[in-house]
Amino acid sequence: MAPKTNRAALPVASANPSARVIEYKLFTEDSIRGLEDQVNYLIKKGWAPVGGVVLQGQSAFTQTMVRHED
Repeated sequence: MAPKTNRAALPVASANPSARVIEYKLFTEDSIRGLEDQVNYLIKKGWAPVGGVVLQGQSAFTQTMVRHED
């Protein structure tokens, strides 16, 4: 089990919930730290996380991300 971190919670929805989703992807990393880095990078690029992190096996962490229409 991955150690807990003291990181601030990330948003799980768009600032505009009525915005149309234009792209949906699953992003997977082999460490929680790697996934955190990737998700933070993608948030800066306009993506938004949806739901929580899924652990697949012992070392595959997946986060669903969407991009909304501007």
